[in-house]
Amino acid sequence: MVVEVAAAIRRKVAGRELRVDLGLGALSAILDAVREGAVRLVDDEALVTNALLLSLSLTHRVPDCLYLALAEREGCPLSTADVRLARLAHSRKIPILEVRETTR
Repeated sequence: MVVEVAAAIRRKVAGRELRVDLGLGALSAILDAVREGAVRLVDDEALVTNALLLSLSLTHRVPDCLYLALAEREGCPLSTADVRLARLAHSRKIPILEVRETTR
């Protein structure tokens, strides 16, 4: 997840949708949340088979399906700004915590 966050920040900065300092602050906040235990990371290995099966049945990317598999396993909402992923989650009765994109 941390790598995905960093990649999303990089895309936003490269697209001039986000300032570098704000992106670094966002990444720092995520890393702090992991250290403090507010965000708990899990091993992909425990979810990869289910993610592959979801990917094949939904015709969607495996990395995104890891998040779907985790939300299903944990019975928790999925937080995403990705409209297609949110639709897939909704189709599987996974609650969505929508992330509204802000700029600058």
